[in-house]
Formats: sequence, C-alpha cells, structure tokens
Amino acid sequence: MAALLAGGCTARPEALPSPAPTPCPEGVVRADSARVTELADRLQGHVPEHLPGGFGLANVWGSGDRTLGSATLTDERCRTITVALAVPVGALPPGPRLGEWVVTVNAAGQCGNGVLGDARCLRYAARADNITLWVIMTAVDRSQGDDVVLSIPV
Repeated sequence: MAALLAGGCTARPEALPSPAPTPCPEGVVRADSARVTELADRLQGHVPEHLPGGFGLANVWGSGDRTLGSATLTDERCRTITVALAVPVGALPPGPRLGEWVVTVNAAGQCGNGVLGDARCLRYAARADNITLWVIMTAVDRSQGDDVVLSIPV
C-alpha cells in the first residue's frame, strides 16, 4: 500500500502511496475516511511492501464497524486489495497455511464489483499483536495474492 516504484512491483512502506489510477465502486464502509498520510498509522505498520503492478491507493479508513483501520488499493481494471485490522474474535478460520497467514477463501465467482461482475475472491487472515489482519482481494491471481500478504510485516 505504499507508492509503487516506477517500472517495478516493489514498494517502500514509508513512501506515500500512489493514487489509484481510476475511480472504482466500493461497497458501504462504516468508518471515517482518513488522510493518505495516515496509512501506516491506520494499518499499525502492516503495510504491504509488494504490490502487483498498476495498483494505487483508493481509500484509507479509520476505525469503524468491526475494524480498527483499513485501506483499499485498486488498479485500472478495478481489481481490489483491501487490508483491514480487526479485534480478534475467536480462532482464525481454517484453511491452508502460508507462513503466518491462513488462506480462508480462494474461490472463483465469490467476489466482485460493479465493473468486474463476479470474480475470483481471495481472503487471508493472520494474527499480529492483539489484532487480526485481513487481506481481501478481488480478481487477483492466487500467486500475486500470496506475494502481497507475504510482504506484509506480521
């Protein structure tokens, strides 16, 4: 969720995010909007250091309905990557392990938006400190999704 370096897929968390390349539809979010400069604070440092090419920051949110902070990135096709922090409730859902992460959803046609229609849904969860990290992706390939979550400090 940091600015993409020109011509590459890596990012530095301390850099300001690049803006999303195009406006994309987003569902109802029950949280206060936050400034781009608050990204690292709202995500408590759990900012991806690697993003697929073309993704930029669409929104940063403060605490709200069941979240402590979140941010959404989109690309020109309106594929999405959302990172959210939540208060833990019970154990992590079951699923295949990927380092510190659990892949809780990996299914075609389970997510979508007004531009993409039905698309592949990826959902990952991990515990860090006293929070649960959630990363939800729409229309992102599993290998790209794995790269993103493995780049998030846990």
